[in-house]
Amino acid sequence: MPAVAGLRDKGASKGAAASFLTATPETGVDSVAVTWVMLDPLMAVLRPVAAVVSAIAAGLAVNATARPDPPKPTLLPMAPPVAEPSGQGQAVSRPGLKSRIVKGMRYGFVDLAGDVGPWFLIGVAVAGAMTVFLPPGFIQDHVGGRWGGYLLALALSLPIYVCATASTPLAAALAWQGLSPGAALVFLLAGPATNIASLMVTARILGKRETAAYLAALVICALLMGLAADAIYASVNMGGVWAGGDIEEGAGLFEHLTALAFLVLAYLGLRSKRSGGTCG
Repeated sequence: MPAVAGLRDKGASKGAAASFLTATPETGVDSVAVTWVMLDPLMAVLRPVAAVVSAIAAGLAVNATARPDPPKPTLLPMAPPVAEPSGQGQAVSRPGLKSRIVKGMRYGFVDLAGDVGPWFLIGVAVAGAMTVFLPPGFIQDHVGGRWGGYLLALALSLPIYVCATASTPLAAALAWQGLSPGAALVFLLAGPATNIASLMVTARILGKRETAAYLAALVICALLMGLAADAIYASVNMGGVWAGGDIEEGAGLFEHLTALAFLVLAYLGLRSKRSGGTCG
């Protein structure tokens, strides 16, 4: 949200801000990677593609209903900077290859884990509770048909304040309870963008009428993308056991070690953020 507000302050249109708000959480490398692991590779491809389509539609809808922005005050031109005499300026040193590699590795293995770790663990905890207290196939047995799953996904997305990373384990748990791939995609698209907390902030940034158009476009696109996803999964015969097909086999040593490594990296990332420095 702060990034969207910053875009608006820099002169971006309301439609561009809405598109950025829709696409950014769903197309990040963390979101795609978690989707690949917890759902399947096909959903990891469909999710960002559907997000881009939804972002374009939301931006067009917002621009079509947006009121013109008030004119900004004209600033007086600033005097051109005085050129420094030759030899007095300091040369900007470019970091070396080793420094850039270390910085990239630190971001990928420490900073990124610290950013997504808490939300991911919250999503895993809620998803674990769902799989423990609800029998397998509960949603499939109690929700009527395809459209019932879509409406359930939309209903769950409104009150639950989750980011794109935390919504993925929830979608995996819902899939284990019998939610179709299309309904899970509806939840993944709508959850981070249409919850009440996000909409309240969006209304302050874009305006109430624009937020209504933004919400309508997202809901329509999510439903259409859900229908398309179910059709794609049916065409490749993956609709029956599309996610978590091997969940009953349990986790092996490798899974336990990688989970432990993720917890350690998430802890290091959080400690680095709190101290305001870099880890290690």
